[in-house]
Amino acid sequence: MIPLRSILVTAKYMFLCLSGLVTLMPIFYVLLSSVKTNQELISGGDLLPKVWTFSNYKDVWGN
Repeated sequence: MIPLRSILVTAKYMFLCLSGLVTLMPIFYVLLSSVKTNQELISGGDLLPKVWTFSNYKDVWGN
């Protein structure tokens, strides 16, 4: 039989991992969205961009 303490420790670490994923997912989404074209942003669809457009950063920073 598995001790209660090890079950609680496992549950705690599972909760912490899930919380970390939930916290980091919006950051990854924003970073991936920042390299999409405007058309890809409007159409929604895939998480990964079909065309990686780094010129968006150039436009923002004014170079």
